[in-house]
Amino acid sequence: MAINKRVAFGFLTIAATLAAVVGITLAVFTDTATLSNNTLSTGDADLQIAEWTGSACGSFASSTPGIDSDDLAPGQEEVLPFCLKNNSDSAISLDITAATSIDSGALDPSLVTVALDCGSGVVSGTLDAPFPGTTIVTIAPDAEVGCNIKQTLSGSATNSASNKSIQYDVVFTGTQVVP
Repeated sequence: MAINKRVAFGFLTIAATLAAVVGITLAVFTDTATLSNNTLSTGDADLQIAEWTGSACGSFASSTPGIDSDDLAPGQEEVLPFCLKNNSDSAISLDITAATSIDSGALDPSLVTVALDCGSGVVSGTLDAPFPGTTIVTIAPDAEVGCNIKQTLSGSATNSASNKSIQYDVVFTGTQVVP
């Protein structure tokens, strides 16, 4: 039994020595490399709007007054030209929504059609179901786009629509285009 203990101890000593030699050898042949100073920069979407002065775009800002129609008769329309500018470093796609602020006794929003044209086709809807997630144009960096908004009172409006008004905002959302 004492011989078996000596043999086992001998094998254990040899195994430990081999493990140490292999570990040292592997440690000699390892190395690392580092990818450092990583940076992530985001772009921006800076959309601005301006009134059309008759011959050029006015001063650009984040909002501008819209159409103020008085005494519109059924079937009549009014058009307001305006400008949009992409004031960012990357192209943006332009989505639109229209939000109504309806007071009691206001004009029925289904009687008002709003149409927008920014040179890539007309998008329209009534104020009760306007522009469902519609992209109307992509604007290049530092570019200006001429647009028109047209509001029309339905020809089917009756006397119940007389002397009423409705207020709404058209919101343009510029979204950075992924290249």
